[in-house]
Amino acid sequence: MSGVRMRARADLRDRLASVVVLTLGAGLVGAIAITALTSARRSDSAYARYRSAAHEPEVLTAGCANGFFPPIDLDKVTSLPMVASAERFMLVNPVGAFLADKKTPLYGKRDAFQASVIAPQRPDAPLPMKLMEGRYPEASNEALVAWGPGYEHANVGDTIYVQMISHSVSPDDIFSGGKPPPGAFEKPIPLTVTGIVLTPNDLNGTDSSVVTTYPFYEAHKNTEFGCDAAALHLKRGLADIPLFGDAVLQVQPNAFFFDMTQEAITAGRSTHLRSIITRLFGWLMVIAGLLVVGQALIRRTILASTEDPILRALGMSRGQITGVALVTGAIVGVGGALIAVAASVAVSPFTSFGIAKLIDPIHGLYVDPGITIAAAVGVVAVAMLLTGLPAWRLAAARGGAAGAAELPGSGRPSRVASALGSIGLPVSAVAGARLALEPGHGRTATPVRSAVIGLSLTVAAMVAAFGFAASMRHFVDTPALWGVTGDFGTGSPFSGKLFQQRAVPVLERNPGFTDMTIGNFQNSLYVGQGDSVVSANAWGLSPVKGSPVVPTMLAGRWPTSDDEIALGSITLDQIGAKLGDRIPVSAAGQTYDLTIVGEPVFPDFGFGPGFGQGAGMTYDGLKRFYPDATVGLAMGRFASSADQQAVSDEINHELRGLQAAFQPGKLSNLGDSTKEAQRSENVPLVFASLFTLAALATLIHVLITSVRRRRKDLAILRTLGFKKRQVASTVAWQSVVLAVVALVIGVPTGILIGRLGWSLFATNLGVVSVPVVAWVPAAAAVPVTIAVAVLISIGPALAARRTRPAMVLRAE
Repeated sequence: MSGVRMRARADLRDRLASVVVLTLGAGLVGAIAITALTSARRSDSAYARYRSAAHEPEVLTAGCANGFFPPIDLDKVTSLPMVASAERFMLVNPVGAFLADKKTPLYGKRDAFQASVIAPQRPDAPLPMKLMEGRYPEASNEALVAWGPGYEHANVGDTIYVQMISHSVSPDDIFSGGKPPPGAFEKPIPLTVTGIVLTPNDLNGTDSSVVTTYPFYEAHKNTEFGCDAAALHLKRGLADIPLFGDAVLQVQPNAFFFDMTQEAITAGRSTHLRSIITRLFGWLMVIAGLLVVGQALIRRTILASTEDPILRALGMSRGQITGVALVTGAIVGVGGALIAVAASVAVSPFTSFGIAKLIDPIHGLYVDPGITIAAAVGVVAVAMLLTGLPAWRLAAARGGAAGAAELPGSGRPSRVASALGSIGLPVSAVAGARLALEPGHGRTATPVRSAVIGLSLTVAAMVAAFGFAASMRHFVDTPALWGVTGDFGTGSPFSGKLFQQRAVPVLERNPGFTDMTIGNFQNSLYVGQGDSVVSANAWGLSPVKGSPVVPTMLAGRWPTSDDEIALGSITLDQIGAKLGDRIPVSAAGQTYDLTIVGEPVFPDFGFGPGFGQGAGMTYDGLKRFYPDATVGLAMGRFASSADQQAVSDEINHELRGLQAAFQPGKLSNLGDSTKEAQRSENVPLVFASLFTLAALATLIHVLITSVRRRRKDLAILRTLGFKKRQVASTVAWQSVVLAVVALVIGVPTGILIGRLGWSLFATNLGVVSVPVVAWVPAAAAVPVTIAVAVLISIGPALAARRTRPAMVLRAE
């Protein structure tokens, strides 16, 4: 082992700078990869960790003797077999909420009496919500406010006022829309804000709750419109929601409850696409690291193996020679792993975004043990493999006349170089091609094969990234790919029958529209049977004018009869079904067997979960489950000759009184996932830039190494009559030939990888896969790469010009 140590020390002394650079490079690549992969998993798991940390319930239900919600026997509900525990509280709705001036509504510009008060009915009852700032209230004059609009106007320490409705009025006096009679309201109650809280099912920040204390409940438990409510934890978590929904409707057919299914969907669709892209970035960074750092490590190992035949002659075994190289691999691997782990942990507080950052219970340093350990082991293992394998192979290489190792293929002339000579290109071009494609002999040899493979793969990755970016841009700019086939959408889910009675006839009569489809949307439809039952958001759509305007279909068709259903690709996977299957579907106490006839791409705007999730049926089919459902939405297309702006202005005038939003030509801005895709359009271009830099670094390293190792060859060319200009031209031709070979291999390979990558991405997302080839960047890559190769060669060419044959060849 002393021989191994001695040789390893000598090798490190001679090439210490390269070891340091490789270690730093491995650490940087590992840090970025760990950070990206950890961030992706952190986003994916944020909602589950938030629910666990906040002890969030799966269901909230309420019953009122006098108020918004019908009465319900909460004792029966809380004793249902799937209920694990329950926290009882008082819900007062409506309540007025004001700032300290007693006039300005607490929650934005809305009606002050759209607020509600929540108060626990036990002194030790936990509040199942996330405290975002401040502390929980304790006294009767303290409260929390919801994080959304309330947080914009009230801060910790501020005084707010809540105003109850008096017993002297009836519900009709309040809900009729008329002016409340005198004495309708109690005296305003001052409360000190002790904290900002994220209430259940409020990831969008639209809740208008004021959360108070048990002492407040004791003081005001007999208030008007005070309802008994419960936060329910189910034994199997979200998986028990379908069973609970059926069971609670047996207790009270018109029971009011809402579950966390929609919240889970909101969290998922807000983080899913970002997680996919972040994870993709992490793996592409791994690939880039292998192309740049890995190739450099292989090349260093090959270059360091020149003396292997001499070491064998001195008595070192093949294993000992390999052990010398492994010392470098261990230093690079262990050092890079330590740098990667330390750097990724240091930046972890800044790797969470959007809703994931909002709900993540961890705000400081974050470590994913699985990813971190796997990555650290991977860095060490890859470094050892990239040094050990070529070292073991070269340790048995034959020696040349001078005793130096001969690289594989060193005796074969390049056919490309021979072909260039046969067509009459300058001798400097032929010499440059031989330098680029022939490894050379002995101590002047350079590993050209690894250079060609590395450059080709890097060019392929660069072209693939440009293709992925083009496909992403095409996806964002083509609404049909993510489900939207109409020109406009409008609706008012909270106006009861008014939208159906007033808005639909106006839309149907307007000659500016050729096609129109109407319907309703419900978010509690249970699909499947046994353990595979899932809760699905349901679109009930039927055409009333012209051709149907329904979501884009990946397969099959939209239902046309009441006993048919269409399911998104993700929902189909969740229940293990396929087109043509007949499955049980239930809601509101009704169960029917429906035939799956289509696989739609559901747009992710409005109340929909988006893309591959959800169910579609006819409007009448949806009414079988929800008989009271009225038309609450409409989608359509403009006539080709219509003035869209004029039609929009006319329709908006009619719909404004119903608070129905009319969205012509802006549907692409409504979906959370589509917005995320828009924000992520430039991410693939970052990938392309990353691989471009990787290609430049590889080419520069190859040229510098070649000029340094082949000084003897350049000196011989000078002796044979080459002028300095021709020597420089030879190095330039070497760079150009390497670039051209990499382009010939890399461009078509990159186009194929880009298409396959986008198809896989779109399929996982649940949208239509239409890969686009980035022809302009692919075509531009050829002249640009050649021009850059020439520019890169200037420095090494100038160095080659200074070669002094007498000094280089004096040993000969």
